[in-house]
Amino acid sequence: MTSVVSIKQLTSRLESSVSAERIDALQELQAASRTSPDAVGEYALKNVFDLLRSQSSSEEYSEALDLTSRLIKTRDRDASMKNTERIISDEGNVELLLDLLEHSDMMVGVMTSEILTELHSNDREGLEAQIQRCPDGKCGI
Repeated sequence: MTSVVSIKQLTSRLESSVSAERIDALQELQAASRTSPDAVGEYALKNVFDLLRSQSSSEEYSEALDLTSRLIKTRDRDASMKNTERIISDEGNVELLLDLLEHSDMMVGVMTSEILTELHSNDREGLEAQIQRCPDGKCGI
């Protein structure tokens, strides 16, 4: 099990100005999510979504979306549900995911679609409520 301290250290590396540092941190968080999905979600999800908002490279998008997917599809059902709630509770996260469906890198769009599908599977009512709050149900798309 990965310690909370090391998860916090990895999370702080997501704020680095060096892309390679952020990618390494995302990959290490992916590994940590196997044994500590709740802790990674608690400490890293906000920063992961901040990274996705920052117009990062396609590789950073892919790594961040991969981590997000792992956190909501984990074998630990309780952690999956907590992480789903962490994502859905912030309307800006849902809006961002809907915007990423149209990303210029098709792989980012596909990964985002898979995440939205899993979020819907985990909390249909919560996700649909967030989408309905968006103008035309599209959050600016």
